[in-house]
This record gives sequence, C-alpha cells and structure tokens, in this order.
Amino acid sequence: MTRLLVLVAWSLLAGVQQPARDTPGVAPTVIGTASVSGRLGLGDEANTPVRRAVVTLVSSDGRDVRSAITGDDGQFMIGGLPDGRYTLTAKKPAHITSAYGARQPGRTGTTLVLGAGQPLTGLAWSLPRGGVLAGRVTLESGEPAPNATILAIPERHSTSGGMLPPTDVQFRTDDRGEFRVYGLQPDRYLLAVVPEYGRGEIAVRGEGDYDAAVRALQQASTSTTAGVTVGAAATPPPTERTVGLAPTYFPGTPIAADATRITIAPGDVKDGLDFVAAFVPVATLRGTILDTVGQPLQAVSMTAQLVGPAMPIGAAMAARASRPDAKGQFTVTGLTPGRYIIRARAGGVTNTAGGGVSISGAAQTEWAVEEVTVYGNDIEGFSMMMRPGLTFGGRITTTGAGDPPATWKGASVTVQPVQSGPATMLNGVGIGGPGPRSGVVADDNTFSVTGLEPGDYEIRVTLPSGTGAWTLASVQHDTRDLRDAPLTFQQGSINDVAIVLTTGRTELAGTLTSESGAPATDYYIVAFPADRGLWHPASPRVRVMRPAADGLFSTRDLPPGTYRLAALTDVEDDEHRRAEFLESIYEAAITIAVTTGQTTRQDLRIR
Repeated sequence: MTRLLVLVAWSLLAGVQQPARDTPGVAPTVIGTASVSGRLGLGDEANTPVRRAVVTLVSSDGRDVRSAITGDDGQFMIGGLPDGRYTLTAKKPAHITSAYGARQPGRTGTTLVLGAGQPLTGLAWSLPRGGVLAGRVTLESGEPAPNATILAIPERHSTSGGMLPPTDVQFRTDDRGEFRVYGLQPDRYLLAVVPEYGRGEIAVRGEGDYDAAVRALQQASTSTTAGVTVGAAATPPPTERTVGLAPTYFPGTPIAADATRITIAPGDVKDGLDFVAAFVPVATLRGTILDTVGQPLQAVSMTAQLVGPAMPIGAAMAARASRPDAKGQFTVTGLTPGRYIIRARAGGVTNTAGGGVSISGAAQTEWAVEEVTVYGNDIEGFSMMMRPGLTFGGRITTTGAGDPPATWKGASVTVQPVQSGPATMLNGVGIGGPGPRSGVVADDNTFSVTGLEPGDYEIRVTLPSGTGAWTLASVQHDTRDLRDAPLTFQQGSINDVAIVLTTGRTELAGTLTSESGAPATDYYIVAFPADRGLWHPASPRVRVMRPAADGLFSTRDLPPGTYRLAALTDVEDDEHRRAEFLESIYEAAITIAVTTGQTTRQDLRIR
C-alpha cells in the first residue's frame, strides 16, 4: 500500500523536568455541561443515514462511558459531559465498527477534546457495511452439511494455532448447507467449515473387504480337530481405512496452507463460494517418551496441535494424545493430513486412579517438542526425550529519586511468549505454543522463573498495588537491556538479571499542525530507535501515536535513548513491528533524544 510520508518542520525542547503526578484513584461519574452530536452515514454517494447504530463515547481514562442510538436520520447526541478527552466509536450488526477520525475501518480514531460547557457539533463519519462471504457446503455424497460452523480467518492468523474464544456472533450453515458470513472488515481471509457431526473416526471398507469378511466367517464355522482347522487356509482379516471429517478450507482442502485467500473490501459481497467438506484419511502416531536420563516416562501431559489457524473448542477431528503406559509408550489418534507440533510437559503431573491426569502448571519444569508431518499413513517408532527447563532469575532493584518499599514481595515477573495470534491455556499448559511462565518476588527481592523452553519471549513485570509511582526502567544482564534484542533462550538459562525500577519516568509529547497552524489530526506519529540494532517485533522502543483533536500527541515510559520521529498518513496494524517498514521511513524522519525523568517536547508541522 502506497502512503505519503509527511514532511515536517520541527522545533525541539528537551530537558523539561516532568511534574510530579498523583496516582489516579477511583473517581465517581461526573455530570458536566458539554455535549457531542453528529451524524452517521454509509459513506456512499447518497450519504445514506445509518439508523439504530450504537454510538459510544469513552473518556481517556476509561472510567466514563456514555452511549446513544442514532435516529432515522442518522443523528445522535450525548450530553451531560465534563470537560476532558474522549474517543468516539459506532457499531451496528453487519456493519464495520468504526471510530471517529479513523482513516480506515478498524483503525485508531481521533481523540476529542471537550472544554467545560462546550457543544461539539457536526461530527460526521461513515459506518460502512461489512464484507460478505456466502456459499454452500456439501458432503461428498452431494448432501448438504447442515449446522456446520463457518469461519472467516484473517490471513495473518493462518498459522497462529490455539483455540478461538467464544464470540457473540457465530455463523453456521442452514438445513440446505448454505451460509452467509457478514460484517467482515477489509482484509484477506481464509474461509473454513467445521462440520458439526462425523467427528469420530470412521472405518471404511471396499467391496473386496466385505467379500473377505464373509469368507472369514465361513471358515470360522469349519469344524476343527485337535485345534487344527479342517478346510481351506484361514483368510487374513480385512484391512480398514480410517477417515474422518476435518476442518475444510475453501476451495476444498484440509490444509490451511493450500487454501485460497479471499480479499474483502468494505461492502464487498462474494457469493457462490461452494465447496465440499470431504472425508480425509486419519492416521495414528505411536511413540515412546523418555525422561531426561533416558528412562520411560509415564507422568507427563501431552498435546498435539495442528499447525494452522485457531479453531473453536471441540473442532472436528481434534488430535488426541493418550496417557503413556509404564513403558513410556503412547499414541496420538485423529491425525488428519498436515504438520503437527507434539508437545510434552513433565513435573507437576500426577496420574490419578481413574485414568485421569492432575496437572500443576507452575511445577512443570521439563519439556519436549517435536514436529511431524502426516500424510494419511500411520507413523510408528516416534520418540521424544524430555529436557530440563531453563530459568530466568535475578533481583529487583531501583534507581532515581523516591524511597522504594522495604521489599518488592508480591511483585511478579512473567516471561511471556510473543504471540502472533490467539493463545490458549489448558491446565496451565500452552496449547499450540509455550505458555507464559511466572515467578513471584521473594522477601529479599529475588525472583526465579522456571520451566522455560526456547522460543520468542518478552518480559513483563507486575508491581504490588500502591507503587504506582514506580515503573520499569530496564531489564539488565551483562551490561545490556534484554528488551533491546529478541529474547529466545537459545543459549540456555539467563540468571543474575537486574530488573531496574524507577520513578524518573520519560514522556515524549508534542503537537502536529498543518502549514496554516491548525491542528492536524488525520495522521500517525511513529517513534522508533535511531539504532537499527534495536529493531525487533517486541521492542518497547517503537510507538505509534494518533494526534488528538487539538493536535497533541504523547507517549510515556519510552526507554531513554536516541529516536527517529516521523509523521505518516497511514500505518497498518502491526506494520511498525517490521524492520523493513522502519527502514522505509528512516531517512525522512527527524532525530530526537529521550532522557530519564524528563519530558521531551517535539512539535511537528506538515509542509
């Protein structure tokens, strides 16, 4: 997508001491005298009004929420508002939820600034109809597939794995197998059907198999003498082919990578998307799991996750891993074609008398992960061996002004996987990927997070209540901030970490104005490190801001350092996490410095 990089004129004022701020408390709802009013339209040439839409106004601190419903003329009004900053959104079934001032559906809107007693009128924006995907699902026999779940999956989530949380709107086929998915945001989608029935494995036999079965029954009735069968030689039992109904992707494949991508624009209606939910071969994997010293392991939790989009809980043909026996032998059944991640966790696992498993997620300190590709044939001789979990440990320390508590006991440190999609936890075990691992800070301010496996992570610190003046300054190890590079644990455990807290918070603020000096609101401000070596997807040094109605933009708690600052007409979701995007705007951006305990003010003007 081509975007205009806005050229800016600038003036810098750094080193202003940031004023002390009180910790916000819970304030009662305040009735004021300001108001907002406006009109919603479809965005078409006729400027058709949108009636019965819900318009919601939310204060900047999230404590004050007011709503109104548009009339037949698309008009709305919300009154009794105190002065402050607000965001305004509108929603209606089959339409795309839209924020006032957003350049595209689904993007961040413009913050409104209300003065005491101010009537803010004439707010007009569009609430377009969402895209529609429609078609029919049938079985191989030509019969309709009724009551099947239909999913429109954004392409960016096509390999996220995990399980989809329940949603307010669910789409299913009717008694004719027909479906209509509506209200879709502009995007590229995979279309999938999850059959409602036929989730078990089905043994399929051909005509020759039935003939062989009849012969076997006839031979079984032949008299025997001294244990020796009299008559023809025994016929081997017939072979069986096991099939099942798996999630099927348009135009008719069980493998997400082979699905057709469908591009949807606002208001698009794409029908005739007919496809077949076919039976696919189902395989079984048989393997052995060993502990860290090579002995058979029985007390272990296991999952098998198909690499693909997140699916509803109970999706058709979910793979099932059995509990290993005393020899460490296990099976995984229900494997439809595709690539799987087999994951095991040990420690904190107790096998119960009834055949179940009791799991304490915090105590699961050993892990094993293997990948396997299934083509429809059974897999024999699969082997997994547990590995000791890695650790992340150290101490909480402080810097700057202010008296820290005598102890940070009650704080917690979480090593959180960097997720590309929905994440699911089951009994403390990550489904489709490693789950987050946490450690509680002790009386002496030390902490230890155990049971980690290699992967992409970020560090999160949760402080006890009543310590709002303190914030995370850095996560130091061997003179470097661990947040400034991907945290993978590929080199093993990381200990002797200093998590540094400070009261000397940073703030980057400014105003964006047009050439005439008026506030410029239809833009995005991107702050990112001047040092390319600090660019990575989970970096806390990359921020995207939207100017408010008065042109003001700001962000707090950027790590100190040298930054580049750019104004853009548009920034797509998560685009700022990609190095190639930052490189494309690098030369046109300006350089600023952010300093601990200070507000850096940078005013920008479009020219």
